[in-house]
Amino acid sequence: MHVSICRRLGIFALLLSSLPVGAEDFYTSKVFTDPKGFTSGIEGPSVGADGSLYAVNFEKKSTIGIVTPEGRGRIFVTLPNGSVGNGIRFDSGESMLIADYVNHNVLKVDMATKEISVLVHEPKMNQPNDLAIGSNDILYCSDPNWGQSTGQLWRVTPDGKATLLDGELGTTNGLEVSPDEKKLYVNESVQRNVWSYDLSSSGEISNKRLLIKFPDFGMDGMRCDVDGNLHITRYGKGTIAIVSPGGEVLREVAVKGKNPSNVCFGGPDGRTCYVTVADKGNIEVYRSKVPGRSWKLREERKKTRSGSLTFVRHVLDEGFHALGADIGDRDAKGMADVLACSGGLVYLYSGKKRYTVYESKSPALCIHLRTADIDKDGDMDAIVADHSNGVFYLENPGKDVARKQVWKQRFVDSQCIGAHAVALGDINRDGRIDVVASGESNSTPPDSIYWFECPARPNEADEWPKVVLGPGQSGGLAHYPDVGDVNGDGRLDVVHAAKAEKTGEWYRLWTQPEDATGAWKFSEVGKGYKQATNVQLGDIDGDGIVDILASQGHDVGVHWFEGPDWKVHTIDKEMHSPHTLVLVDLDADGDLDGATCAYESKLLVWFENDGKGRFKTHIISTSQQAYDLVARDVDNDGDLDLLVAGQRSDNVVWYEQVGRPDQGR
Repeated sequence: MHVSICRRLGIFALLLSSLPVGAEDFYTSKVFTDPKGFTSGIEGPSVGADGSLYAVNFEKKSTIGIVTPEGRGRIFVTLPNGSVGNGIRFDSGESMLIADYVNHNVLKVDMATKEISVLVHEPKMNQPNDLAIGSNDILYCSDPNWGQSTGQLWRVTPDGKATLLDGELGTTNGLEVSPDEKKLYVNESVQRNVWSYDLSSSGEISNKRLLIKFPDFGMDGMRCDVDGNLHITRYGKGTIAIVSPGGEVLREVAVKGKNPSNVCFGGPDGRTCYVTVADKGNIEVYRSKVPGRSWKLREERKKTRSGSLTFVRHVLDEGFHALGADIGDRDAKGMADVLACSGGLVYLYSGKKRYTVYESKSPALCIHLRTADIDKDGDMDAIVADHSNGVFYLENPGKDVARKQVWKQRFVDSQCIGAHAVALGDINRDGRIDVVASGESNSTPPDSIYWFECPARPNEADEWPKVVLGPGQSGGLAHYPDVGDVNGDGRLDVVHAAKAEKTGEWYRLWTQPEDATGAWKFSEVGKGYKQATNVQLGDIDGDGIVDILASQGHDVGVHWFEGPDWKVHTIDKEMHSPHTLVLVDLDADGDLDGATCAYESKLLVWFENDGKGRFKTHIISTSQQAYDLVARDVDNDGDLDLLVAGQRSDNVVWYEQVGRPDQGR
């Protein structure tokens, strides 16, 4: 395109994508967004890792916008310092990269925080125009001088170093990397040439030759499909020329405007082509028989190889500051619904839709939830820790209507003020699910940990009977408890962690007496652990004795305490804010592995156990933040996936475990 800005656009869910291939109306352009919603500088466009579409100059210059699946737009970010965007691409870390033609920059946008930084500033650039990117995150930048009808070609490495590759070109504009990444294509708008270079794995170019020269009109942005065909915008002619790797024009797609400025591939199958149209100030869309190269690259990036495991990221929600999440009922195909909470809201996600199952009428902080069939009616209810108002559960009205109506709120205990989390288990061995939680100084009684006995008819009870198992022993901003049989007597015990200075910084254990309503035995596991938050019980070293996995979720530190004497072993002391923790056999090799998401470090990792308590850290994502994490078989395929309440990432996502060798056994 000719000068413009980047915006984020929602996925256009075309009905045609569900039709048989032969029934589709391929290569016919249709209006997607209303005319004049963008300025005449509309450019970009690009599809992010979550499938959202972005383009520049929504409503006014220097904006990045987002368009809903219905074609309605809004501003995503505004670029600082008078910067104006043009081409947009995404790197493997899911950051948005923008050619800023005003200030001689390539900008970088953190999609979670919307923080904008300068990847590279190069005064020798004329006006960075369009971008192309390889799977190795090496970026290529066209750089025209419109006044002199000349141009340059730059390479930008991930560390922000710019290198001039060719300074003897015409008005460089669109550029693209071939699917095999062995060629780099660059077009010249005024001269109407498309050049092809050989491209090395390190980003060196050679063997420049002419691919095609058009007899009339101009060119702007272009993209490759997976067969290597270039979709080239013909500025002034009002078409997209589809050109083979051999330089043959295979077809032209007519758009409704005269000045198409750029094109990209997206949609669920990668065959939806979005075209920015400068003279109309809008976006058009057509369907291709072949997916796009950038779409395929994005899909491959979703498959994160992490040690012996591979994960694929799925986004359920963006823009929701999720604090807790768990799975609910399953549909006919076995896929689990997901529930997530934050503030005064609890949402249910089923398929691609979101439903509100609870909305508080008063100030609330629903900070944590877990799911279980509390009333034994065959469906999954939600147990919620509301930091402001106590602990309650939401009665699932039944699978047939769960998505259609608000769930009934029933209090477990309205005096457990300051509850940060709940743990579930059959404490008194009566076959019903009980709840463990702690309260702060304004709870009743204060600074104590409790277990709440599930009544025989929980749907008829005002509140649940409360047993104070740790009177005055859980002060210090206690966070996440866990339950398990620590001493092998067949009774569930409780561990907890607290973060506050002086009164907190501890991991503690309460062992259950023969009568669960009696006096529980209290003992210290570890003291002086700054910002301690999370604990998980399990036999980590395979010796038959229960151990404790723990983290300092508002500071630094993941470690495990070896039972029965609680000798400490450090797993990680680098990640900041590992505020989540699971202890499960992720790789199905017979021992317990760990996982955490550190929100300050933006790292989602799993810790591979060798069976003896020696862990190896594997990174799953370098751009995920979280407040809660659970390991569940979301897709019912026999392995454990990771469900994340994304908090500072403002999302709800799950990481599907795929391709494990033991699957299907």
